[in-house]
Amino acid sequence: HTMMILWDTVNSNTGRPFIIPLAGIAVGAALMSAPRSKTGGKLVLYFGAQSFMNIYMSWLLHTSVTLPAGTLIEATNETLEANLTGCPAGFALTALQQVISFVLFVFGIGLAG
Repeated sequence: HTMMILWDTVNSNTGRPFIIPLAGIAVGAALMSAPRSKTGGKLVLYFGAQSFMNIYMSWLLHTSVTLPAGTLIEATNETLEANLTGCPAGFALTALQQVISFVLFVFGIGLAG
């Protein structure tokens, strides 16, 4: 039953974009465990982590409800029938990614120290 739930999540539109970044993280971690491939492992791990962060932030901003259904738009005097989701992601995506990366970095340094 658990494997079926996992498969449905991975095969869904939500889970599918995360497959390649997660594979990059796993391959990078495996490469870093061998002394001869440590540098290549760091590059693959970095690629996977950055790709994961970009996709996660895009998903996060895309799924947030900006205006709920039933909101009256005064300019047109119409009511929204469905939730209005998403927000412009240009600067917000970069800012959120930097903040979360910094927090994870500080956390990682704390664990290493």
